Amino acid sequence: MVASTARFSGCMSDFTINGNFLNFATIPRQNVRDVSFSECPIEDTEISVTRTTVLPTFPTDTEESTKEVTVAPEEKCRLPSNVDVETISPGDVEGFKFGDTLTSRHEYVGWKSLRVKATIEIEFKTTSSGGIMLYATDRRKTDFISLIMKDGHLVFSFNCGSGALNLETDQKYNDGKWHTVEFGRNQKTGKISVDGGAVKEGTSPGPTQSLNLRKPFFVGGINPDLSSNDKVKKHLQGVLGSFEGCMRNMKQNYETFGQPNATQKVSSCVANLERGTFFNDQGGYITLYDKYYVGLDFAFNLDIRPRNLSGVILAIYDPAEKGDYIFLQLVDGKVVATADNGQGEVKTEYTPREENALCDGEWHSISVNKAKNVLLLTVDGNNAPAGTGAVGSSEINTNDPMYIGGVPDFTRTGILTDRNFSGCIRNFEIRRGKGELYKAQYLSSGDITGDVTLNKCPRN
Repeated sequence: MVASTARFSGCMSDFTINGNFLNFATIPRQNVRDVSFSECPIEDTEISVTRTTVLPTFPTDTEESTKEVTVAPEEKCRLPSNVDVETISPGDVEGFKFGDTLTSRHEYVGWKSLRVKATIEIEFKTTSSGGIMLYATDRRKTDFISLIMKDGHLVFSFNCGSGALNLETDQKYNDGKWHTVEFGRNQKTGKISVDGGAVKEGTSPGPTQSLNLRKPFFVGGINPDLSSNDKVKKHLQGVLGSFEGCMRNMKQNYETFGQPNATQKVSSCVANLERGTFFNDQGGYITLYDKYYVGLDFAFNLDIRPRNLSGVILAIYDPAEKGDYIFLQLVDGKVVATADNGQGEVKTEYTPREENALCDGEWHSISVNKAKNVLLLTVDGNNAPAGTGAVGSSEINTNDPMYIGGVPDFTRTGILTDRNFSGCIRNFEIRRGKGELYKAQYLSSGDITGDVTLNKCPRN
């Protein structure tokens, strides 16, 4: 039992554990409260102590911090609030970056035949849950071969004409790390393995053994004409968006893919910038849809890396008049989701242990789920208390703009902050109804107002 719960007040020095010197200066600043490393008052000096929350400061290259200070709210974040993305040196090229648009892709026509057998190898990394990595089909859309990411799992499929084989990995690989997938077929037998691990294998049904494909072969996404075809939708199990991530060292039968014959919105993965959309502190937002209907069931996921403790993340409402709405906001370090269908506001709120915990320079995942009259919020896997509205009053009748990263007017009822979001947003996806797949949303398809940079985020 601890004899006293009072905190120690005074000075310490030369602290050792089992003979090993402990350097207090190496302790992460976010783990320090009400402590000064650089000063200790001399004996008999009268000290006035005021209890404050001491928050981390981060010295610049030209100035080193020598003592803890209490900083203004707008400076409580690990990353600077105002960054000129265009002046950042991109750094080393690490591969091809797909996913800036719905149809981002490479097209190849010079591949060797996949008719009897083929082995394909791709290195990739992503944080997105879904996307097309490779696809080819025939004129009738019967024979096909595909590799997709679905809910974080890799799925390799092919059909030689008498039935499809689908091989799905047990593990998810959307962790933002580089992985190597090897997949292929020999007549009716298919296989897939990741990072040299266990091989998953199967055999396609029916008698046919040869794969008849029509060029081009698509990597990273497909063209719009294919995505509207019902047979193609079935081939790709409803995953129709481009792969949102990086690929490199792509090989067929252990030979490089070579140069693509056509490219659509593919850029370079670089060391100092990463995928996402950057909202600068000067203020800006994206109007993703001019008219969006929320309805009974509506859910969305996104990742944020804030540079300020407050800001509007998502809003669906009519700025010109009162009406139904749904908002997602950061308010003094808290995540707040609210909705109103005219019967009173429903609210759910997530409060982290530390005020600036979500402003630590790391990515954080948020999920919002409106299921009839219940509003659910999850942040980094932690569930906030559910918000519940009036029974029998479930539908949010919006036919209004969807704003991402901010709003045109902060005076609207339900908006709890007077500033737009500052930082990066990525992996925004929406589910329209129960049992439906989440569908990736491409912010590049929206209209930009203010200081917003698409498809690249500064790491620091």
